[in-house]
Amino acid sequence: MFPYCITILFLVISGYRYLKKTGFPKIPRFMLGSVYTAIAIMLVGTIRPHLVRRLILAGTGPQGGRDMHGWNNEINNHAYKDVQGAEDIFYLFFAPTTTSQHKGLEFVGRIFTRSEDRDEMPSLQVRDAQAKAIIDWGIPDLSKLARLAGIRQPTLVANGNHDIMVPTVNSYLLAGHIPNAELMIYPDANHGFLFQYPREFAEKVNAFLNEEASNA
Repeated sequence: MFPYCITILFLVISGYRYLKKTGFPKIPRFMLGSVYTAIAIMLVGTIRPHLVRRLILAGTGPQGGRDMHGWNNEINNHAYKDVQGAEDIFYLFFAPTTTSQHKGLEFVGRIFTRSEDRDEMPSLQVRDAQAKAIIDWGIPDLSKLARLAGIRQPTLVANGNHDIMVPTVNSYLLAGHIPNAELMIYPDANHGFLFQYPREFAEKVNAFLNEEASNA
């Protein structure tokens, strides 16, 4: 749908032009994104606030946030393997505890259950372009936090308490600077908290969205 997007802003502009070109029929009720897409959604909420009524930001961080400007060698060795295995999923997405790793085993079992009509795997070029965009977004600059005040929509911020890919402190920064934000931190969880707590997170999302109906 889009060319390889080397900056987050380019992704947002490309997506907005695509929606206009295809005659996107109505304002979506909400946008949910994790990491890369969530970063793009933050920009949508800021520069095109009329496009969405509620935001859900999962496992992500603000522009210029804390410890987002590249990963250490150990994380890189797992994240940038051309062919990843279950051990990489366990390390990157689940906490190094027996309970979290067990949830990781359950998750791996679920994602490989479906054998037909699976989503196409992104290419290595897409992976590398995404990495470059996130590194650009993560250049340290805490002055960028002031821009979050422009997000006026109700926003749910969620993460695990031990996110090694987008450090959890960034979820606290988001919740502290977005005026109408709610923060949910899941215990004993890493970047893949929504894989570890799928039912609990789904229930939280539904409750968050139902607030709009009850307030109407």
